[in-house]
Amino acid sequence: METHTTLKWDGARSARGIALFVAVIVVSAGCGSVSFKAGADPNQIAQDEATCRASTGSEEEFVQCMRDLGYLTADLESMRDELTSGPIGDH
Repeated sequence: METHTTLKWDGARSARGIALFVAVIVVSAGCGSVSFKAGADPNQIAQDEATCRASTGSEEEFVQCMRDLGYLTADLESMRDELTSGPIGDH
């Protein structure tokens, strides 16, 4: 007899878990940025990050360079500041 397990997506609970995970990473990371591009492998991401770091002088310019290459990029420092600026719901 086979036993099958079905996993159900609990949207609200899963979304809270993802938000908490992102918040922990953002707060603990300090500064820098995170970039994502569908289909890009780790080597391509590292190469593009190195290219952008070498050709820019600030974090804002780096983020713009990565966006110009098609990445979704978030500045962790500004996200951390926003997340730690006050009680939730005051925004």
